[in-house]
Amino acid sequence: MARRPVPLVLFTFLCLQLLSVQGQNAAHWCATGIKQPHFAHDEGHPPSIDIILAQSPLFANNPTFGRKLGLLNLFHTALVLTQQVPGTSVVRNWTVEFDSTTNVLGAVLPKAITNTGMVWDNDARFCVTDGVLWGEGHWSKSYKVVMRVSAAQARRVFKEFVLPLNTTAHNNKPTYQLWKVESNDKPEKTLIKDITCGDGALWILHWLATAAGAQAHADFEFRSTTITFHADRVEKVNIHNATEWAGVVQQFQDMVTLAGKGTSIPERLDEAWKAFAPVKYVYDSNSGTYFHVIGNRFPFFQVGYELIPLQGPPWSILGSRAVASEEVALLV
Repeated sequence: MARRPVPLVLFTFLCLQLLSVQGQNAAHWCATGIKQPHFAHDEGHPPSIDIILAQSPLFANNPTFGRKLGLLNLFHTALVLTQQVPGTSVVRNWTVEFDSTTNVLGAVLPKAITNTGMVWDNDARFCVTDGVLWGEGHWSKSYKVVMRVSAAQARRVFKEFVLPLNTTAHNNKPTYQLWKVESNDKPEKTLIKDITCGDGALWILHWLATAAGAQAHADFEFRSTTITFHADRVEKVNIHNATEWAGVVQQFQDMVTLAGKGTSIPERLDEAWKAFAPVKYVYDSNSGTYFHVIGNRFPFFQVGYELIPLQGPPWSILGSRAVASEEVALLV
C-alpha cells in the first residue's frame, strides 16, 4: 500500500480530535493488565497456542473516529494468543499490546521545556490482558494466525523477553518514537528509526522465531503503520550551543501550542505550519539525542502501511540511530 501525504490542515484536525482522548491512555494504561498469561501445559501434545496478528484502525473503539483513520493508513497493532487446552474444549485468549504508557501526544511532546533541557515521559511497554481486547470484531484490518507455538515456547518469550523489557527503568529503552526519518536519496536507508505499537508485536514474533525455534506460517508477512519524514541528512544537535538549542526549543514549543487547550483553529494551523513545514528537529528518545533534520521538503511527511522484515529491537542492530554511541563501541 502506497504512502499517503497528509495535508497539514487534516493533520491539525486530527490533533484537535486527539485532544479529546489524550488523557485516556494515561489514566487507564494497562489498568486491567496481568503480568503474563498462564498457559496450560501441552507437553506430549502438538503445540497448542496460536499467535494472531491483530490490527484495527487507530482509535476504532472511540465513536469519534470509528474506522475512519484506516483511510489514512493509521492502524493499531497487537497480538492475540489463543490456546485450546489440550484434551478439553476450553479456549483461552490473551491480548498483548505494546504502546506508550501515557498517550499519543504524551509520547511525542515533552512534559516540560526549559532553556537547558526537556523532560520526557514516553516510556513504551507491553500490556497483557485476559481475553480478546474489545472483541474479535474490533480487529477489522487483520485477525490472522501467523505462528503456532508450544506452551513452553510461549512461557519463554514472556520470561526471557517481555518481562525483562517491561521492567526497565523509567526513560530507558524502549521509549515510544512516532516519527521515522528516511534518506531522500536512498528511501530504504533509515536515518532515525520509529518505535510504535507494531514494533512490540514484531519483536515478540522475531524472538520466538530466532530464540525459541518457532516457525511463522508460509504466507506470513508483517505490515505496520509508519509516519515518515524524508531528509537529505540528519545531524546531532549540540545541546550546549545556545543558538542550536533555541531552534529545538522553538519547534517543540510550537508543537505544544498546537496541541494546547484554548488555542484557536487559526493559531493551531499557524503552529502546525511552523512545526512541520518543514520538520527541522526530531528527538530520538531511544538514544536520548536531538537531531537536526536537513532537507525535509514537501509533502513533509507521509503515512504508510508498510511491509517490515522480521526483526528485533533496533538497538541490537549496528548502524541504527537508536543505538547509543557507547553501545556501538561495545558492538564493534
